[in-house]
Amino acid sequence: MNKITVGFCGLSHLGLCYMAAYAVKKFNVIGYDASKLKVDKLNKNQLDINEPNLNKILQNDNISITNDVSLLKSAKVIFISEDVSTDTNNISDYSKVLNYFNKIKKYYPKKKIVFLSQMKPGFFKNLSEIKKKNTFYQVETLVFGEGVKRSINPERIIIAGERDVPNDILLIYKKFTPNVIKTNFQTAELIKIFINIFLISNLTTANYLSEISDKTDASWNDIETALRMDKRIGKFSYIKPGLGISGGNLERDLINIAQFTDLNNLKIPIFNIFKQYSKIRKNWPYKIFRQKLKINKKLHIKKVLIYGLTYKLNTHSMKNSPSINLMNNLKKHKDIIVSCYDPNVKYLKNNKIKILDSLKSSTEKFDFIFIMLPFKNIFNKSYFLNKIKKKKTIIFDPFSVLDRSKIQSKELISLC
Repeated sequence: MNKITVGFCGLSHLGLCYMAAYAVKKFNVIGYDASKLKVDKLNKNQLDINEPNLNKILQNDNISITNDVSLLKSAKVIFISEDVSTDTNNISDYSKVLNYFNKIKKYYPKKKIVFLSQMKPGFFKNLSEIKKKNTFYQVETLVFGEGVKRSINPERIIIAGERDVPNDILLIYKKFTPNVIKTNFQTAELIKIFINIFLISNLTTANYLSEISDKTDASWNDIETALRMDKRIGKFSYIKPGLGISGGNLERDLINIAQFTDLNNLKIPIFNIFKQYSKIRKNWPYKIFRQKLKINKKLHIKKVLIYGLTYKLNTHSMKNSPSINLMNNLKKHKDIIVSCYDPNVKYLKNNKIKILDSLKSSTEKFDFIFIMLPFKNIFNKSYFLNKIKKKKTIIFDPFSVLDRSKIQSKELISLC
């Protein structure tokens, strides 16, 4: 039996993860991107994203990567797989996605096209009948750091079309999961957003409740354990307190649903509460810094270390990360030298910020240390302890990653 060939248009994080998944499932895979520079880098195994096993899988013989759109001719299905970019206000820019879609429709008007790129509510309703023909929409639910894993083994696949989804697409999906949900465009557009709104609500509630527990002698870790053991909440719930909503995708969907409710004259204040409280949490590290300076006028804070720059562990993305927010606020203090370290980040656009190659080789000691990600074990190492000026260093440790018994600092600030 001949292998089925599938194509992907747009080789951002979304496209690369799904290409890898289809290669693992023994499809022939053609990846197309308009950028020759990106294609050349990918063909040299140079990736700008950090996903476990992705680099290795993309070297499979059944994958070809090109910037020649004519090579997609052999594809049975073509996926539009460019991530929707957002600006600093989390407003979506669909131009690249639409350019790919229009190009494929022009070259291959009869081919089946499946959007993986997330489109805002109402997009498919406003699409012309000609462009709706043979066009479908798959709800993707990838997570940075687990993109390949979730692409290969999805809990379910949600697919939408103007009419019924053809059997050849359903047979392709059966290679991944028997749980295929067929629906219409309007429903699929909302499913993805609603998933993220539920995640946001969990995160926000956990942050609110952790503030309450912080005002008492309660242990948030014990509270969290008890919550996860309740089947109605579950062990995979987003209830770990954090520093606001980051990464771009959740914020994008919050903006999209807020705009959608406004257009439909629905007054739902909870979306604004989510946004406002996320901003408060994201500014909390700097608020603590300012409070320490205000309380103790004699504090001599000259050297600051920010440990962890990405918006979460095991990713390269710094989109809307609390660390970048903190860094921008610390710029207001001209007499402070800010150093940063993150194992996944080697370069920053801000040349006034010193980025360390490693903590082990650095001989500097710091007056204020911000631990901005929940790293494990690493802070028990002696080379981290050497960065502390004994009892003088103020340590902001929101995720309680430090071994308290080994820290002499008089001031250790946590949120859990």
